[in-house]
Amino acid sequence: MSRNIDNASASQIFKESFPCRVELRFPHDDEARELAGKLTRIFQSCDFEVEAVRELSSPARGVRVESHADAEHIAAMIYEAFASAGIRATFNSHPKNPADTIIVHLGRAEVL
Repeated sequence: MSRNIDNASASQIFKESFPCRVELRFPHDDEARELAGKLTRIFQSCDFEVEAVRELSSPARGVRVESHADAEHIAAMIYEAFASAGIRATFNSHPKNPADTIIVHLGRAEVL
């Protein structure tokens, strides 16, 4: 048996399954800041709480997605979205990462 789920219902189901936030970390350049702003809006449209933070050390290329094992399934979906778009991405989970936060490190914008 299948049923149709509207966007609002799907969003609520997703939030109830595992509430988490995304922390976007980006390098100190204008292009990366602009990209972080766009990604913030995309994640917010999916009902993620998002914080964008500049960081001194970013991956030189692509995107690195990190999570706690408890949030691994959501982090893997985020990783797959970048990889499917042809953006070089890596993914790892670590028990020291916060359980309710997915950390997304953006590389330099010109190599994404």
